[in-house]
Parts: sequence; C-alpha cells; structure tokens
Amino acid sequence: MCGESCEEKHISLALPRATSGLAVVKNVPAEVCPSCGDTRFTLRTTGRLMALVRSGGAPDDMVVVPIYDLEKAQE
Repeated sequence: MCGESCEEKHISLALPRATSGLAVVKNVPAEVCPSCGDTRFTLRTTGRLMALVRSGGAPDDMVVVPIYDLEKAQE
C-alpha cells in the first residue's frame, strides 16, 4: 500500500470459524510490508485458508485462551 517492497514471510493468523469461534493458523505464507505492515496472500493461500476454516477436521493443537471483558474490569 505504501509503495515499500514486501518481504516473503510465514505468519500466524487468527480467523473466525463458525463451529469454534476462532481458529489460529500457523505458518501461513504471506507478503508483508516492513514499513506499513500491509499483508497480502496469493489466491492459492487464500483458498487453502478458506477450506481449512470451513473444514470440520481436527486441529493440530489446542490451547486454552483467557478472555477478559474490559467492561467488567475495575479501573
């Protein structure tokens, strides 16, 4: 977006998933701008991500994530 050359990296993404609320996908190939952080994916990667999120397959790993409600937090 800013005109800087993007770098090829493998990143982690948190994506919404209908069955479990959220899915974290590791090792996603992406082009990332070192200046503004803009992230781009190939059509193939985008298709693979969509298929993975829609699938009912078992995840490779599971973790417990604490969830905080800022409305309920004391100042």
